[in-house]
Amino acid sequence: MVEILLSQENKGNHIELINNINSLNDKSKLYKSVNSKEEIINILSNRSIDILVIEYDIFKTFNILEFAGIDKAIKYIIILNKKTVKNSEKYKEKYIFVTKELFLKTLEDVISLCDNEKIYTEETLIKNKIRYELKYIGYNMGYIGSKLLVECIYCFYKDYDTFDEKYIKDTYPIVGKIYHKSANTVKGSIRRATTIMFAETDENKLKEYFGTCTLPKTGVKIVIESVLNKLYKN
Repeated sequence: MVEILLSQENKGNHIELINNINSLNDKSKLYKSVNSKEEIINILSNRSIDILVIEYDIFKTFNILEFAGIDKAIKYIIILNKKTVKNSEKYKEKYIFVTKELFLKTLEDVISLCDNEKIYTEETLIKNKIRYELKYIGYNMGYIGSKLLVECIYCFYKDYDTFDEKYIKDTYPIVGKIYHKSANTVKGSIRRATTIMFAETDENKLKEYFGTCTLPKTGVKIVIESVLNKLYKN
């Protein structure tokens, strides 16, 4: 969820602006509305916020040192002004000056940008956890099969509530598109990396990790299921 901090002195459209922000979409929420720079500093000294929406009259009261103290706690700052004093190229800049007429459209675009960044961050976090588990049981992450297996496990984590081995084959063409390989190539590469892992890793370590007394002849299914169980528990 993208969090927005609003700061404005003008009481005339205060409620209207809050309502517009709250009803914009389901990706964001208004964290708080304040009317002074002191309140902004106090909040951002203790937590981070995705978007600060601030009226120009308040914005210009900050000095360099005050903004330096809170800058790292904000992803984007939208400055409301009667006229645009600076253009930001497709929101590549942190500070976005916008007229009130264009505010809601701009805010919606920046919310989508923040939302995409959050999704990317979550995806990276999950894939890093998958890599950690695979490396722990002995996969060589330099092999293409190991990298493809990471993507397959992530497909399961993202698209299925529980593990069902019949869906393994469904992930191969999805991953193949990412790496520009056929489904059969994906399947073969994963099996080779898994075969090497089983041959080189201590058997007792694998039995303990998989919670089994005997190791299966083909290990891809039990690897995917076991890694997913670790992710679901955490």
